[in-house]
Amino acid sequence: MRNFYLFKKYLNFGIEQKKEFKRLRNFHFFGKQKPNKNCGIKHKTELKKLEKLMKM
Repeated sequence: MRNFYLFKKYLNFGIEQKKEFKRLRNFHFFGKQKPNKNCGIKHKTELKKLEKLMKM
């Protein structure tokens, strides 16, 4: 449900932000499948960056 909310907000973005969001969203979905332990931490920071973008 949270992803859907972010996606709805994403529809109102500018093109440049859309690209950034797509990159983050892909990272969100595919990042979980990697065995690398640091991946989860990186994902959290990426998501925080995304949420900062949303608030602008």
